[in-house]
Amino acid sequence: MEFNDFLLRIAICYSLTIIIGFERQYHNKIIGLRTNVLVALGSFLFVYVSFSTGLVGDQYRIASQILPGLGFLGAGIIIKQNDRIRGLNTAATLWCVSSIGVLCAYGFIKEAIIGTSLVLLSNVILRRVSFDNLQIEVDDSDYNNNTKRKK
Repeated sequence: MEFNDFLLRIAICYSLTIIIGFERQYHNKIIGLRTNVLVALGSFLFVYVSFSTGLVGDQYRIASQILPGLGFLGAGIIIKQNDRIRGLNTAATLWCVSSIGVLCAYGFIKEAIIGTSLVLLSNVILRRVSFDNLQIEVDDSDYNNNTKRKK
């Protein structure tokens, strides 16, 4: 791959994920501009290395190992406070941002633009859909009874 192609792809990756990161930062989410961009760039660079070295073997192995790393990051983002779970959308957004980095590295620029647009639409438009007034009762008595330790 030519160096100019690399520069174009990484610049597009950076630009797309800066938009998502700015939206997260603007809405005061726990993961904002820098983290979103860094996750995308990390994913981009790992994938780029995997296919640009010319090594024989499965070039998709590195890309497939990005997901477990994101699981580690996502687990640190998701927090349970009282009866609420916070950070789930942020973790999912980070997962999407990583996939945008992967798409850009492989040269799927149109797909990365569409993915970025859908992430933004989901985070901005669907935020207005509120389930706060919806009362849901969860019966977890079975769970608690089955998980007690026997003495």
